[in-house]
Amino acid sequence: MPIAAFVADLDVPGWLCDAEAEFLIRAIVEHPTGGLCVDMGSYAGRSSACLAFACQLRGDASRVVSIEPFDSIHTRQARVTEETYWANLRRLGLEGYVTQHVERSPGAARHVADASACLIFIDADHAYQSVAADLQAWLPKLQPGGVLAMHDFRRGWILGQVWEAAHDVLPQADWQEMQTATGLGWWTKPGQGE
Repeated sequence: MPIAAFVADLDVPGWLCDAEAEFLIRAIVEHPTGGLCVDMGSYAGRSSACLAFACQLRGDASRVVSIEPFDSIHTRQARVTEETYWANLRRLGLEGYVTQHVERSPGAARHVADASACLIFIDADHAYQSVAADLQAWLPKLQPGGVLAMHDFRRGWILGQVWEAAHDVLPQADWQEMQTATGLGWWTKPGQGE
C-alpha cells in the first residue's frame, strides 16, 4: 500500500496530521540502516501505527518501541486505554512490530540500547522540564544519522514549551520545521551518511 493511501485511510485518533505522518514514515523507510523507532506519547496508537507501517515497508528487523503511561488528561478524558491502543494496532495488522512500555518516557529509556534508534518521535508531556528530561534521557539512544522528531514544535506556544526546551538542550542543532497546525520539528544526528 502506498504511504499516502495508508495515511489517508488511517482511522486512529490522535493529533498527528497527514503531512507529519507521511514525514515520519518516509524518515524510517529512507533511513540507510533502520533500527528501533521510538514513539513517546503514543496515545491511541496513531503515531505508533505510522512507525509500524514504515517498519513493515522496510521488511527488515526495524521495530517500534512505544512509550505511553495512559495517565494524561487526554487519555483519561477520551477513555483511551492500553486495550484501545492494542485494538487499533491489531485492526491494522501492525501489532507484531511494536513493543510497548506503560510508563513515563525518561524511565523507559533504560529498555533501549545506546545508538540503536533510527528515529525518536517525542510527543509526550509538553512542559519544559519534561521535554528537557526526555531529550537528555533519549539522545544517547539515537544512532548517528538518526532523526529526532518533536510534535507541537512551535515557539512560544501556549500548549507547551517543546521548541524552547529543544533549543536549550541542543543549542547548536540545525532544527528543521514543518509548518502545520501543531508544528513538527526535527534534527538529524551528525554521523552516518555525512
